[in-house]
Amino acid sequence: MNKNNFGLLFLVNLIVILPIIYLSIYNYPSSDDFSYAIDSHKGFMERQIWHYNNWGSRYMATAFLITSPLNFGSDQYFGLYTFAFIMLFYFANHRILKDVGMEDKRKRFVVNLSIISVYTLLQTSLVENYFWLAGSATYFLPSILFIFYISCLKRIFSHQRALLNSFFAMSSMLIIGGCSELLVGFSGIITGILFIFYFIKNKKINYSYIILILLIVGLFLFVYLSPGNEVRGQIKKAELSLMDVAFMSFNKVIVINIRYLVVGFILFVLLFKTVNVKLTINNKIKHPIYIFVFYNFLLFIGSFITIYKLTYYYPPRVENLLLFVSLIFIFLLSYIFYERYFVNLKNIYYIVSGVAVCLVYFCVPKNSFQRESNLQLLYSDIFNSRAKEYVEQINERKQLIKHCDECTVPAIKNAPRTILFKDITSDKHHYINTSVAHFYQIKSIKTDE
Repeated sequence: MNKNNFGLLFLVNLIVILPIIYLSIYNYPSSDDFSYAIDSHKGFMERQIWHYNNWGSRYMATAFLITSPLNFGSDQYFGLYTFAFIMLFYFANHRILKDVGMEDKRKRFVVNLSIISVYTLLQTSLVENYFWLAGSATYFLPSILFIFYISCLKRIFSHQRALLNSFFAMSSMLIIGGCSELLVGFSGIITGILFIFYFIKNKKINYSYIILILLIVGLFLFVYLSPGNEVRGQIKKAELSLMDVAFMSFNKVIVINIRYLVVGFILFVLLFKTVNVKLTINNKIKHPIYIFVFYNFLLFIGSFITIYKLTYYYPPRVENLLLFVSLIFIFLLSYIFYERYFVNLKNIYYIVSGVAVCLVYFCVPKNSFQRESNLQLLYSDIFNSRAKEYVEQINERKQLIKHCDECTVPAIKNAPRTILFKDITSDKHHYINTSVAHFYQIKSIKTDE
């Protein structure tokens, strides 16, 4: 890769990633974040037990939320979580890229940034992934650890410091298991498949995989036995037949593939051409159709379970998670196609593909509730001063709260769409309002509209 290509790709990645870092400066807790600051005087384990019995089994996400700055009387520093999760994403990618044979440090660096950029450009909801702590801790964090877990499985398979990587895999799974039941299931499927492949190849049992499978079974039992999950499961909005759920799940698989993954596939192929990547996975996977079938199987299973549980289409943060997992396999699939079929294509074809994907990305509505691309949203909140004005309005609201006990405050005007998930409402009895009132030690709070 020549210096011009490196410089251009590095600049493109900065254009995508730097706005996230900048906007994190203006991040402020919202929605469920405040509700986890209630009963902050109680002990850590006491609050964990309460949530397990009354709300859910996601102990690791709960741990993050009940130890946030809100629990220590501060509504500041939430942008640090955004920065920390992006850095963790970078280091997880760094590890897995080394596993697939990318030894050149400069190439690995720019490909790593590009993976972060592609995910940022394609994800369904920026705020639920990067800025809303409850969403980040429950979905983005375990997604990152899922990469690390796969890396550990690969190294165990290759007998690379198997004992140490078994320990890291178990630690990762304990974190994943305390955040996302879906990723526990996906991890169990992948671990089981590798266990079978290892046995076929080596004619012996890999006990590290056995231990991990037992751990996953234990986590499923922990989830299943949670009284809190049963309570949440009773909150249903509709009754759906299995055929309805299957149809809705199949529809989601098609939508995610067409709306996001086709673009991701083309972007990764363009990345491999620009960087001139050489990985060690091409010859190890004879039939790439298996990758396509497998990730779509995971997409369908994940969609089916979630829709069946919720009885309606899942929220964007779940779609972010499913997209994240799918992009791992799209990365592999796009490299295999690039190496086998596209590597010798003339540059004009890559240029046309790049222009076409940019036109689609910026001109075609992203989804039913967001017409603009994520890149447009990021820069719109910056250059239209939405983020800055949001913090100014929050500070003005906090000054008003000091002089009232039953407070009516102005609603946020020109609200940012990347860093604000849900604000307080005009109903003082809404759970967000009551949580915010509790944090600021007032009787009630509501907006004037």
